[in-house]
Amino acid sequence: MKITDWLLDWVPTLFAFGAVTAIATYLVVAAIRSARKHRLQILKEKELASRPPGHFVFAKIADPILPMARGRKYEEPLDEALQARGFGSVTGAGTQTQSGQDNLVAWIGLDLDLSNLNEALEFTRQTLRELGAPPGSVLEYRVGENRMSVRIA
Repeated sequence: MKITDWLLDWVPTLFAFGAVTAIATYLVVAAIRSARKHRLQILKEKELASRPPGHFVFAKIADPILPMARGRKYEEPLDEALQARGFGSVTGAGTQTQSGQDNLVAWIGLDLDLSNLNEALEFTRQTLRELGAPPGSVLEYRVGENRMSVRIA
């Protein structure tokens, strides 16, 4: 038997073996990544569940900017700053349009979950001021049944 005959007989088999090996390797790696991601998500959920419940605070910011700009200017930097200090996070946001006029923004709002109403509230106020929150902006929250409001700027 010549070597060329042998190669012609085995090349398709070797090619198929290589393809099967590549596919199997891809599937194993994908499964490992998925398991790690799932495990990290479970750990994150457990860590969040172990924290004491926070305080809901609403930031009403008198800045008539559109949602994409709102995210870049306020949401993202404030969320990063709050989480870095362990003070909470931004949990939502919205835009209030002027009544009777389509697409003209009156003010924006941020939903915040703060770990406490002492340091975290003052930190949030200072951070929003540094981010450019204009005069007329306020932080609204409740203490028991009492509605409270603190000026940001």
